[in-house]
Amino acid sequence: MAVIIRKYQPSDREACQYICIATAAPERVKTEKQQKALSCIYSDSYVDFEKNICFVAEDDAKGVVGYILCAPDTKAYCRNALKHHILPLFKTAPGDALGAMAEFAVFCLLSVKRPAHMHIDILESHQRMGLGTQLVNTLLATLKEQKCKGLFLITDTGNKKGPQFYNKYGFTLRHKILFALVYTIDFEKN
Repeated sequence: MAVIIRKYQPSDREACQYICIATAAPERVKTEKQQKALSCIYSDSYVDFEKNICFVAEDDAKGVVGYILCAPDTKAYCRNALKHHILPLFKTAPGDALGAMAEFAVFCLLSVKRPAHMHIDILESHQRMGLGTQLVNTLLATLKEQKCKGLFLITDTGNKKGPQFYNKYGFTLRHKILFALVYTIDFEKN
């Protein structure tokens, strides 16, 4: 098994949707409607507008097994995602759409000092193999090259593996908001 990290390609869309659903909390993806809403919010909204800074881990035998999705300009991402993904989602999944809008409000507040944010998922079968490290290293190098000031991510308080993983990259736990933890990393001093 050989795994490579490469830029996202449009042909990866379904694989990213699958990974988004497969790595979600089971209660969030019980129905097909929930699955579509989740992949719309946490996968499609990134790859449709930010594909140049999204990366996948591809196993030569199994295909795409993980991704790191990023929005280097969170406010622009929120505007695009709201218009093209979230507002249409109100027709089929109003609760999920409303939740995404609330999350976007938090994103916009957090992006004042750190304009970029990321989302990472790897299939269980390929975790603890160094793919997360490779994906994060690739993204951080790209953001630094683009002179990005900083990056944030939000993870669920139930995520037991995340804190240790993020700490090793120099992310700092900044906020605890309800059931979420906000981690940040600065590339330039303000």
